[in-house]
Amino acid sequence: MLTVPAFLLGAVAVIGAGAAAVAIAEAVRRPRGVLEERGRAELKRKAPTDAAAARALREALLRDLERQSAVRRDLERDRGRGEGRAALLRDIERAEQATRAELAQVELWIGAGR
Repeated sequence: MLTVPAFLLGAVAVIGAGAAAVAIAEAVRRPRGVLEERGRAELKRKAPTDAAAARALREALLRDLERQSAVRRDLERDRGRGEGRAALLRDIERAEQATRAELAQVELWIGAGR
């Protein structure tokens, strides 16, 4: 089962190649299937009390944030394409904000475990 965020699919329509295409290609090569989703859910469950789980979750969230930021930067650079660009930028910004909020919580758990 392949899970590709909607903002990445829309970004390809707007910018064509670039970071969006690379991010989707990476998602296709290493799909976040059912097992990975279960693994992440397990990390989220354990992270408040398990430092190793919190660190693993932090790494996963940092990778998510890297991909989201790369797509946003490509969309910002490519100002001339598509009417849906502004909506895509808003979607990406919301995804980045949610990831940052989750990352901040994980950082608190890691800090509390020291």
